Amino acid sequence: MMTATGGHDSRRACLPVPPLLACAYLLLFFVNGIAAVGDQPHISVEGDVSNLVLNHDQVLRVRLEPPASVPVTVAVTTDVAGIVTQSATKLTLSNGTATVRVRGDEAGTVLLTFKVASTNETSSSSSSSSSSSSGLGVAYAFAAKRVYVIHSHALSVVSTVIGWTYFVAWSISFYPQTILNYRRKTVIGLSFDFLAYNLLGFLVYFFYNVALFGIPSISEAYGATHHGESVPVALNDIVFASHALLLTGVTIAQCFVYERGDQKVHVTTRVALAIMVSFIAVCAAVAGAGKLSWLDFLTWSSYIKLVITLIKYIPQAVLNFRRKSTVGWSIGNILLDFTGGSLSILQMLLDGYNKNEFNVVLGNFTKFGLGFISVLFDVLFMIQHYVLYRDRSDKHATVAHRHDDGERSPLNGGDDDEKAALLRGHV
Repeated sequence: MMTATGGHDSRRACLPVPPLLACAYLLLFFVNGIAAVGDQPHISVEGDVSNLVLNHDQVLRVRLEPPASVPVTVAVTTDVAGIVTQSATKLTLSNGTATVRVRGDEAGTVLLTFKVASTNETSSSSSSSSSSSSGLGVAYAFAAKRVYVIHSHALSVVSTVIGWTYFVAWSISFYPQTILNYRRKTVIGLSFDFLAYNLLGFLVYFFYNVALFGIPSISEAYGATHHGESVPVALNDIVFASHALLLTGVTIAQCFVYERGDQKVHVTTRVALAIMVSFIAVCAAVAGAGKLSWLDFLTWSSYIKLVITLIKYIPQAVLNFRRKSTVGWSIGNILLDFTGGSLSILQMLLDGYNKNEFNVVLGNFTKFGLGFISVLFDVLFMIQHYVLYRDRSDKHATVAHRHDDGERSPLNGGDDDEKAALLRGHV
């Protein structure tokens, strides 16, 4: 915005929207978007063992699809002994279906694998050829099922409630800043570097979730790479990523509409973002050339999100320090983010006990470590807001907003000169 007293060109406020990144992900969808499940015979395992309570059991139904013309023997094995006991180590799928009962013996996680061990051909020489052909068709059929044995179902319910609570807290944490900008009619005090990092981070996060969840070839590649496990993405992950990206875009749009002073995206941030986008574009080109799998491309791209989570709050903390004020930076956003982050860590610790996986939880830096770092930044912002920079005077907000915040209104007890100036439109 250009003011009569001398402003700055609005083009300087532009937050980079990386077109190369969008092209990289579009290439991913064009190559993989319509990929379908192959026609090769495969094993499917039905039954919920995501929360198998200790000393309880669950029946799993094993199917061979399409069914073979000869009886098929499937071997059932585990990667860790002592966690579960299965009713059989070998299943005979006479009509393409069999069942196995699994009992939880010790809290923990175990991977059940189902693999064709042999095909039982008929003794008739006349049908030997066709049977053998059918047997060879299923020889490499394979499936896996992750079993989670827990101490208590009640703790699992509490964990679910905590999970939805921090999901809601994180989802609505984007609104206080947007509302504050609208009320103040200015974005002075909000770091544009923080917004730029957020834009790229949530863009990567959105495409990562959509690709894993919605592209069959990538989902299958993930299962093959991770011993048959399902992709760690649910529909609510896509909803959250879409919502976060949308609200970040709305906040960025406000930067072009409202007063912003001399704030801009700094050169350091521009260079960092350019390096990240270039890295993603190069990985996409290598994947497009067939030298890198698209699953690996998504995995490498996700590291960009992790790096951004580590550094994105630093520019805002520095801006608060230089201004000696947190005015313009919504504390509501921080309180909600702190609530979500704390509950996320609490859920991980609770699940660690319930599933006897403390070593996995504490060793997962991606989720636990970065969540802890985000909470530390939230604490820093609360200290800045409530302890170090307690002056709440807002020189840049509109008059109406200053009155809403409890400051003296010229129309409500102010002096006559202020009243006259306000009515003339000079205040």
